[in-house]
Amino acid sequence: MRLIDFFGKTVKPYKLRGCGIFHTRSTGKVDDNIYSLAQWDVNYYAFQKGTDVILIDSGYDNYPHPERNEAKIGLEPDWVKAVFLTHADMDHAGGVIDTNNRFKNATVYIHEKERDMLSGVEKRFKKGPFGFKNPIRRTSGYKLLKDHDVVHVGEIKVQLIHTPGHTYGHSAYIVEDRVLFTGDAIAVNEKGGYCFFNFYNMDTRLNIQSLKKLKNICRQYDIDTICTAHSGVWHDIEHVFRNIETVAVGTKKKPFDRSAPRDIFSSTVNGTAPER
Repeated sequence: MRLIDFFGKTVKPYKLRGCGIFHTRSTGKVDDNIYSLAQWDVNYYAFQKGTDVILIDSGYDNYPHPERNEAKIGLEPDWVKAVFLTHADMDHAGGVIDTNNRFKNATVYIHEKERDMLSGVEKRFKKGPFGFKNPIRRTSGYKLLKDHDVVHVGEIKVQLIHTPGHTYGHSAYIVEDRVLFTGDAIAVNEKGGYCFFNFYNMDTRLNIQSLKKLKNICRQYDIDTICTAHSGVWHDIEHVFRNIETVAVGTKKKPFDRSAPRDIFSSTVNGTAPER
C-alpha cells in the first residue's frame, strides 16, 4: 500500500473524527435529473436526461458494495455513458481505475493537466524534500479536455471549467447550463463557502483564484444547484461564494460544520446533509 493510500484510508478517518470537515448528502434523488451517491466522506453524482446517464466523479476504489448504493437510485453501472472526473484523488477517481473499472461502457473525461496525476508521473503531495505520488492509476481509455470545452453525451451538455488549486488539473463542470459540480474546490457550512482546506491543496492561492472565476461564471449562467464533493447540495448561490477568499479550517475544538456527523467514515453513516 502506498503512503498516500494508507493516509487516505486509515489515518484520515481517525484524525478527522469530530472536526466537522465533511458533511455529505445522503444517497438519493436531488431533482428530476440529479442523484447524489454517498461514500463515507464524499459525494459523486449521476445526471440523467432521457435515457442518457453520466457521472461526475466515481467514488472510492475500496468502498464496500457500491452497487447497493447505486441500486437505491435505480442505477446500473452499464447504463453510464460518461464519467467526468473533477480530479484524480482516490475518493473521486477510484471507480474508474485500471484494476476497478466499474463503468465499462463509459467514456472517462478529465482535464489535460490532470493526466500526469492519473498516470502517477506527478507527485500529489510535496512536503519539503519529500514527494508522494497519487495511488490512483488509469493508464488508458480516457479523453483529455481543456478549459471551457463542451461535451455532448446524447442529450446532456457538459462544460468543463478548469479550477486549479486543489490539484493543477482540478476542474468543475456545468451541466445543462444550470447545475455546477464543484469537486474539491470549495467547502461550505452554515456561514457560507470557503476555499478548500489548505492541507489538501497543491496551491491554495490558486484555488482562491479559481473560486473567484467560478463565482463570475455563475453570474453568466442560470445556475440553480451547486453540488459539492464534501459539503452536500446547495441552492443558495450567493451563500456558496460568500467567504471564498478565506481558507476553511476545522478542528476537534472548533469543527468546520457543527451539524456534520462526528464520524463520517462510520459504516453506519451514509451521508446526512439535507439540501440547503
